[in-house]
Order: sequence, then C-alpha cells, then structure tokens
Amino acid sequence: MLTENLQDDARLDLGILIINALADLEAAHVRVLDAIAGGSLPRRPDRAERLPGVALQSQLEEQFPNLAAGIVPLMPALVRHGLAEDRLAHADDNAAWAVTLFGRGCLRYLQDSTSES
Repeated sequence: MLTENLQDDARLDLGILIINALADLEAAHVRVLDAIAGGSLPRRPDRAERLPGVALQSQLEEQFPNLAAGIVPLMPALVRHGLAEDRLAHADDNAAWAVTLFGRGCLRYLQDSTSES
C-alpha cells in the first residue's frame, strides 16, 4: 500500500496539512504562534538586531504571563507540525523559536477563514 503511493505524481495537498496541523492545536498555541509571527513581543533592545523574527522563551513568558509555565510544553506541538522551528537561544535556560513559512501559511488560513465568517 505505502509503496504504491511512492509512484503517485499527485501534488501535495497543502490544505490537508494545514487542517491536520490546526486540528491538533488549542487557542494558546495559535496565540503564541501569532505573537511570534507578528513580532508583537516585548522588545529586547540589547538583542533586537541579532536574530530578527526569533522569539525567546523569556519574551513569550513576559507577553503571556498566564501561560508562562506552559510556554516550553506548548512549543513541541508547533515544532512537530512544522509551524515553528527551534532556534539557538541567547542564554542558558532561554529557548528560542521562529515561525516557519508553513506556520505563516496556517495563520493566513485562519485569518482568511475568520474574515469570511
């Protein structure tokens, strides 16, 4: 069965990937993903130019104090679905992530679907 699919020239249905990824997320995941993509996180003047588009764990915890203890456990779902990727952190105990192109596409899909409602 699986080997039959190796010869299939059908194009990857990106819509199915988006739906599957979003179905596995909760509101907190989407809020965090949107904050990273939109750059609406607290600024770090000493580090602002080093890694543009990268969110530090400390920034996310400051932006979402009610989610602070859950930021690190939230991120693996975003990474697993290809919505975000791990990045090098600036300091020990301060993880970092960036939104992928696929993650930005998923956010656009959500924005488009809510504007049609």
